[in-house]
Amino acid sequence: MNIIEFQNVYKDFDGVIVLNDINYTFVQGSVTAIIGPSGSGKTTLLNIICGMDKFNNGEIQFND
Repeated sequence: MNIIEFQNVYKDFDGVIVLNDINYTFVQGSVTAIIGPSGSGKTTLLNIICGMDKFNNGEIQFND
């Protein structure tokens, strides 16, 4: 079962692209690590998942 599915998610802040064309599916029972250098969009991605930030384009589906 898919818990969260990102389809072509895009986010920018004042013209600076933070997330570009993100496609990923979080599957129930799996473990996922979000890693990357400072400024790569990790916190923005998590803020979008929990509803603290809005994305500019794309689609996110929860629980299929």
